[in-house]
Amino acid sequence: MASESSEPLHVNLPASTQEFAQEQAAAGGFANVSDYVASLVHNEQRRKAEAELEALLLQGVNSDEWIEATPEYWESLRQEIQERLATKKP
Repeated sequence: MASESSEPLHVNLPASTQEFAQEQAAAGGFANVSDYVASLVHNEQRRKAEAELEALLLQGVNSDEWIEATPEYWESLRQEIQERLATKKP
């Protein structure tokens, strides 16, 4: 996982849940419970992003609007993305 600056987040958990989290962190090779919880949150973010992508893909498949994905199409799409990114830079 990429390292980002972080701020503390304090969570109150019942003792049994704290013990479970500590056991899972140790079993998973995490340095501490904080790293374990951060990994859980990261995995949930990734799962939600994948679900959103799947929904968009299904929406496209079920659409009546088809586009032939030729090499020219992909090149045009790359250029459009590069242009958009260039205008967002400070």
